[in-house]
Amino acid sequence: MNIFSISLRTVQQFPASVALYAAANAGIAFVVVGANMLLGFPPEEGVVLTNLEKSYMFGIDLFVAAATAATQCLAFAMLGKAIDRPVWRIGGPGEALQRFFTLWFGLNLVEVAIIRVQVAAYSIWGQGGPGTALWGLVFATAIVSVPFGAVVMFHGKLVWSELSEAMQPIFRFGTQVAALCIATFAVLLVLLSMQEAALATPWIQPGLRIIFALWECVVFTGIWLLCITNRESPLEDDEFDF
Repeated sequence: MNIFSISLRTVQQFPASVALYAAANAGIAFVVVGANMLLGFPPEEGVVLTNLEKSYMFGIDLFVAAATAATQCLAFAMLGKAIDRPVWRIGGPGEALQRFFTLWFGLNLVEVAIIRVQVAAYSIWGQGGPGTALWGLVFATAIVSVPFGAVVMFHGKLVWSELSEAMQPIFRFGTQVAALCIATFAVLLVLLSMQEAALATPWIQPGLRIIFALWECVVFTGIWLLCITNRESPLEDDEFDF
């Protein structure tokens, strides 16, 4: 049985965690779209942003990074606990935020920062310049953030001196992880193809965010299952078979 089928079958058993994550992501997108429409943001292409508009954009980025991080802490902790009950334990929402908020907030900030650099580079040099090349980095951060966050959560917390130990499932089951990452890349390409419609009709954006949130739950589940397999099977037995 491959990683996709077992992940899909497993994640369907825990609809509450998945619904929480999807609904929260949709809510965040609704807030951003509503605020942008209320304030007439972003301005037309080529218009120089005022300091106030730059501050607003910075504030929105911080809000999205923080709100998404809180959602990831709570929903993924709930999902991980349910999948690996009773071995993987966490006290509750407060402990989940305490242990993992910095992790997810940092990953989200990196992703937002790279996107802003890409947009700025594209606006300066246009198509074919550094902005186009940076799309690869944007995709890479979006693809690896959930697998990385999942293995760190399974390990218990982010400790830099223990990072190689936490990453062991990624290295051991590289083929399965690569399959999930390639599938994520495909999902992102499909969603990117819908961005033009989303720009014309901003209220589509929460729906697109729901789609990607659902997929992120599948990826998180797949990585979590690989972590469980790594813990429970001998290191020398690298065959992945549920």
